[in-house]
Amino acid sequence: MKNLSLLALLFIIGCTQSSKTKNELTVAGLEKPVEIIRDEFGVNHIYAQNEHDLFFAQGYSAAKDRLFQFEMWRRQASGTVSEILGERELKRDIGVRLFKYRGDLNKEFNNYHPHGVAIINAFTEGINAYVAGNRKRSFALNNGIWFAWNYRRPMDS
Repeated sequence: MKNLSLLALLFIIGCTQSSKTKNELTVAGLEKPVEIIRDEFGVNHIYAQNEHDLFFAQGYSAAKDRLFQFEMWRRQASGTVSEILGERELKRDIGVRLFKYRGDLNKEFNNYHPHGVAIINAFTEGINAYVAGNRKRSFALNNGIWFAWNYRRPMDS
């Protein structure tokens, strides 16, 4: 229950952070300038000149808002939750590893959209660009385990 409370608190903090000021960032990986406008409800509106930059910016801004959630989803999908939440998650991790998707990911991604591979790659690059700029941030769960953010692979998205 303590871990659930921590997750909810981090989620609320991440969702309530809003940017009232104009910030200009130079982020490696973008092909052209991108504008992200966060409205009064915290919704990002992304204006990009090409598909790659659109999804890159979406990944970057989503990571800024929900990196902890992404990390938990990655761990749930890879069967590594017990590394940070302890032995009580071990059975779920074992089950996830038994049923892990092992098919052709390019084919799977392109089933979602004809440019699925490029979209997922750009989104993941955006997440990793945010992580690279915030790599020094780490935190402890209330069980005392410290961890830093991990870079993602397209299969984690």
